[in-house]
Amino acid sequence: MLRTGDVRAAAAELAGEVDVARLRERVAALPAPRSSLHSPDRMRAAADLVESWFAAAGLAAERQPVSVTGVTGYRDHEPFDKVRYDRLDGVNVLATQPGLASEAIVLLAHYDTVRDSPGADDNTASVVALAEVAHLLAARSPYRTVVYAVTDLEELGFFGAYALADLLATRHRVRLAVNFECLAYTDPAPGSQRMSKGLGLLYPRQVAWIRRRGQRGDFTALLHNRAATGPVRLLRRALAGSGVASVALADPNGLPLVGGWIRRNVRGARNFRRSDHVAFWDRDIPAVQLTDTADLRYPHYHRPTDTVDRLDLVRVRDIVAATAAVIGHLAG
Repeated sequence: MLRTGDVRAAAAELAGEVDVARLRERVAALPAPRSSLHSPDRMRAAADLVESWFAAAGLAAERQPVSVTGVTGYRDHEPFDKVRYDRLDGVNVLATQPGLASEAIVLLAHYDTVRDSPGADDNTASVVALAEVAHLLAARSPYRTVVYAVTDLEELGFFGAYALADLLATRHRVRLAVNFECLAYTDPAPGSQRMSKGLGLLYPRQVAWIRRRGQRGDFTALLHNRAATGPVRLLRRALAGSGVASVALADPNGLPLVGGWIRRNVRGARNFRRSDHVAFWDRDIPAVQLTDTADLRYPHYHRPTDTVDRLDLVRVRDIVAATAAVIGHLAG
């Protein structure tokens, strides 16, 4: 039984309910590479599979068409530069656990990959983790609505997440968005964690902590806007209950007066806006990204070698348990 009063204890308890073998099977089951731009058949098959996972948890799913025209985004293959798209079409998959209040908590993860990678870490394991959180919480009757959203077109420019934020604004007051992005890789070797240039100027305490630990890439990072400071404290407490070391980094781009200068001049600050949580930050909604720091740690990021055998699925289990504990607590 989930004890919402103590998220640390609840996370430790919930970890025992997550089947690591099922996580591995589901990561392997999603067809890949998949992209609405390059491989729409595989994307449709992936959407069908995610819907079946929601159904197995007792949640009905809906599909949100996403269409954008005349936009600047990113190329999802080498050289990964900016490019103009005349039109992009995709589909988000949403499952809603209705609550008594109009307020909502959103858990999201993108399910597209770059063109030439199977994307086990980026971002298949995150989609599987999201479905597992839904499985753990689906039997509850929350006070606040919980929305589980699998988004499209992230690799091309976060277009699915912006469409999701627009849709949810018509339905709910979103109190928190939690974004799973590249969260399944760990490396305990000293020096395996790189850090962006200038990060020590912005976060001396956190960088000192990483260095004291030998710059081992075995922690989970929480990138958040300042409105999400309270929920991030809860998440870190829950992660500790699951045995996960974590570090919290508040978005420097949101600092009054100096945020714009930091974004232009501190290279490390740009890494804070590399995923779907920015669609909620731009609406001033509390939001946090949980991540293994992607290419700052993972040598197979965006490569054909990003495969399931390289993942730490025990870490995924522990993040699932911690996130479920916190969402269950906040949803009431």
